[in-house]
Amino acid sequence: KAKLLMDFVYTETAPEDWATLIASAGFEAGISQTEQRARVLRDRPGATPLFLRVLEAGQPGLSLLAFQHRPTFSSGRLLGSVAAWLRGRRAGFLDWHGGPVPHVEAPSRLLQALEVMLAGLDQIANERGIRKLGGSLAPASSLNTLDGLLGLAERQGFSISSWGTFLVDLDGDEEALWESLGSAARKSVRKAQRHSLRAERIQTLGDLKTDFYDHYLAFELGAGRRVGPFSNFEQLWNENQEGYYHFYVVRGAEDAVLATLGMNTFNRVATEIASALGPLAFEQKIPAQDFFYCVMVVLTKSSGGIDFAIPQGKPN
Repeated sequence: KAKLLMDFVYTETAPEDWATLIASAGFEAGISQTEQRARVLRDRPGATPLFLRVLEAGQPGLSLLAFQHRPTFSSGRLLGSVAAWLRGRRAGFLDWHGGPVPHVEAPSRLLQALEVMLAGLDQIANERGIRKLGGSLAPASSLNTLDGLLGLAERQGFSISSWGTFLVDLDGDEEALWESLGSAARKSVRKAQRHSLRAERIQTLGDLKTDFYDHYLAFELGAGRRVGPFSNFEQLWNENQEGYYHFYVVRGAEDAVLATLGMNTFNRVATEIASALGPLAFEQKIPAQDFFYCVMVVLTKSSGGIDFAIPQGKPN
């Protein structure tokens, strides 16, 4: 078959119809493809958003929000930072998450659009001296099962691997969802109720620091994991005009914070972020996170969501 005429274009500012297109894409688009994500990362040193599109007869066939990350000054390695800065745009790496986002359905058109997109990414890499680029699809994207994607990616010099995001389908009433849980999960929730656990939503930036982040930081450091600075959470909070991000803590009978859990909601999918279980919950074997997941399912369901995503998690 003759190939359709498709063009690759990109800008560092969002096209006027970007928000509408991404919101209307449903499960095809992750939250990292939104203008909100571009606003957050644009404020961080060394990050430049790139809005990429493949146009078919002037109409969007495929969209992708990617980010170029360039080296920034470091007081500890000043000479190296200066050298990196002098290289200007010809440095760093390019990545993306939750995309590309398809706007056409025919597999042959999708494959051609992807071929043009991957060639466009290679073009940007060559123009800007980028040595590494890569990203991930939205968990429920139809591209995950598109025949020919693996071969196309390999021909363009990419490799594809799988990673663990588990989607919990929330279609059905709460009673049906409860019955679909395994017996161990129901037992954990009942045990949590006996401990008088309650979920408390963070309402102010000050509470985000003292009630959420400080505990999250302590819990994660105690487990040997690194945590980004509070300024990252502050940016999410300040750029949350769309109401995508929500933060909660679980408190026990004596008001102690036992666990933290955040989530973002976009296109009827709620995704777990920034979760951590405190030492008190471990010591007393209090199933605070099981309780939290139950609360998140109820909140997601009540807000109109139909899927709850647990990145790199182990579902029960």
